[in-house]
Order: sequence, then structure tokens, then C-alpha cells
Amino acid sequence: MEILSDLAIVIGMGLLIGLEREYSHLVPGQGLFAGVRTFPLVCLLGYLSALLGKSEGYWIFAIAFLAVIALVSISYFTLSQRNDIGATTEVSFILTFILGALVFRGEVLLAVSAAVLITVLLSIKLQVLSALGKFGQPDFFALLKFVIMAAIILPVLPDTQTGPYLAINPRQIGYVIVLISGISFFGYVLTKLKGSDKGIQFAAMLGGIVSSTALTWDFSKKSREDPDHASQYATGIVLACSIMYLRVLLIVYLLNPALGVYLSLPAGLLGVGGLFTGKWLMKGTEIKPSQETFTISNPLNIRNAVTFAVLFSVVGILVQAGKSMFGESGIFLVGALSGLTDVDAIVLSMVNYAGSDAILAKVAVVTMLIGMTVNTLFKFSLALFNGNGAMKKIIWKGVGSLILGSAMAVVVIWLV
Repeated sequence: MEILSDLAIVIGMGLLIGLEREYSHLVPGQGLFAGVRTFPLVCLLGYLSALLGKSEGYWIFAIAFLAVIALVSISYFTLSQRNDIGATTEVSFILTFILGALVFRGEVLLAVSAAVLITVLLSIKLQVLSALGKFGQPDFFALLKFVIMAAIILPVLPDTQTGPYLAINPRQIGYVIVLISGISFFGYVLTKLKGSDKGIQFAAMLGGIVSSTALTWDFSKKSREDPDHASQYATGIVLACSIMYLRVLLIVYLLNPALGVYLSLPAGLLGVGGLFTGKWLMKGTEIKPSQETFTISNPLNIRNAVTFAVLFSVVGILVQAGKSMFGESGIFLVGALSGLTDVDAIVLSMVNYAGSDAILAKVAVVTMLIGMTVNTLFKFSLALFNGNGAMKKIIWKGVGSLILGSAMAVVVIWLV
């Protein structure tokens, strides 16, 4: 019975991949090396050759595998003579043979999961090509630099405390740069794939992941250039500012889960509450179609990384210096000042400062909230300075409530 079950799985996997290959080659003129019948057969060959190999010697499996390689090579050479260049089906054919052998070895879950993954990868060719067309060469070079930084440079950075007050750790700085850049790049990719012209509010939420400050500046200026959609730009800013609280909460959870628990209630309530406020304000506005887009540069670049590394180092030193000279009030002051530039720097400094100490966690949470409050106040000022009259009426309600809520959270947490 077990063999019958294995055979059903083997034939099923081959049919799954074969059907996809058959369907994808419905276009006339395209050569088809293997289809809905051949793939199940080669998967069965992998299973039976592994079965015979166990009792008669694994040379049987080796010969069968070499025969598959030879068949694939002949097919590739023949098709290439007709300028039908492409090895996707051939590689899938070899993998299907191996899947059959995996089932014999008892790795059924691995084999089935791999078969599903192979089928998905084969079927999304058009989607992948469409997505790639939305990115330029600079985007790919930036991604390559990011991978080099994360996989090659980061592991060799020294993991030691150095600098004034021993506040600088090169490995730690590299790690947080990779984390922050990765989250920002995720938002950038979503914006590219989905298109910022899908809707001002949708673009705002994606832009909030990348940079809510940049989005506020951009949308507030567009409210003057496109006054018919000023109310939509205003609600977009409210949504982006709210996303900032949730983004900070995610970063803290990833780096220091214990501290994330302390921050979850205030930051979570502010972020989710701000989103609901933005949606509520949206109901009171007339939604009009707009093709305006939010443009932002790729966050993966050396200049951004170096700037953030310097800023993070400076904030880390100032935190230790402020604590040494003025105690907790000095840390709060640094949090407020850093909120005027980049809230991520003070957040990450507080992650390091608090560690797993419950007493320091309270100071860290208050400092982060101060930084986020000042940062939101700064964006509020940008919107009031650049925006038109219709935007200002909504900004007062939406972003103003966020500032008030943040300030109240600081007071309550500190007094409790």
C-alpha cells in the first residue's frame, strides 16, 4: 500500500509540472521538449531507479540519471539549432527525476513542496518579466550593493564597542542599516510593482513604509498644484504618519522583542488609531480620480547608508553623553532632537540602551515616543507650511490627533 501511495504522489507531481509546461507552450511555433505525459514518466523513472538501486546497486540510479542528462542535452542542442534558446523545461525535467527519488527516500513533504514551488516558478514567467520591466538598471545595481553589504561586508565588521563612551559597534551599525534599508526597500518595491497611481491613499501607505517625511513633503506640495485632490493628499499624509508608528514597532520587535512588548500598546494604538482616523476623514471627502503619483528614490544606496551610519553613531554617543551629564532628561532631549531628522536613529539607539532591563525599557519607550512625537510634529509643520487651505483643515484633525495622542502616551507611561 505504501508503494501505491508513493506511485500516486510521483505521478501527481509529474502531472502537475507537465500540465504547466503543456499549457505554457500553447503558443504555435514554440518547441516542447516534454509535456503532460513525459514529466510523470521521468518522475516515475527517478522513483523506480532509486528503488532498484537500493537492492541491486546504486549504479542503476546513476545510469538512469546520466540517461536523463543525455536526453536533456540532445533536446537542448536540437532546439537551439532552431533558435529556441531556453533551458527552463530541461532543468525542470532533471529536477522532476530527482523528485521521484526523494519520494522513495521518504522525503514526501520536501518533494511535494518542491514540485509546487517549481510549478509556481514556471507559471509566473510573464508576471516576473512584467515586474522586471518596472525597475531600471540603477535599481538592480542598488540591490546588488545591498546583497554585497548584507552577505559579505556585514559578517566581517568587528563586533566590539569603540568610540566615545564605547557607544559605537560597527557590526551593530551594519546590521541596523541592512534592516532599515530592507524594510524601506520592501515599500519601494511594492510602490514600483503596484504603481503609486493606484490611488493616493494606497500610495501613501506604501510611502509611509519608505519615508513618511518625504511623502508629507511631496503630498503637501501637490495639494497646491492639484487643489481638487487636496483633501485626498491630506488623508494620505495622515495614513503615512500612522504607518510610521507601526513601522517603528516592527523594527523594535525584530531587534528586541522584550522591548517591543512594552512599546506595542502605545505605538500599536497610535498607529492603528491613526489609520482609522485617516479612513474616517476620507469618508468626509469627495473621492475624485487622480493620476498623480508619489515619486521616491531607491532607498538602497551608499549615500543613505553612510548618512544613516553617521547619524546613528552620533545619536548613540549623544544618548550616553546626555545620560552621563543630565541623567534621563538628557536622553529625552536627545530623543526630541533626533526626531527632527530621523526617528529610526533614536529608536535603534534605545533598542541597544534598554537591552533586557525592564527599568531601562520604560526610559527607552518614553524616549522613542518623544522622538516619534517630535517627528510627527515636524511633518505636521511641513504640511501646514506647504499645503493649501483644504489640506490644513484635515491635517489639523488627523495629524494633530496623532501628536496629541503621542504626547498623552508619553505623560501616562512616565507617570505610571
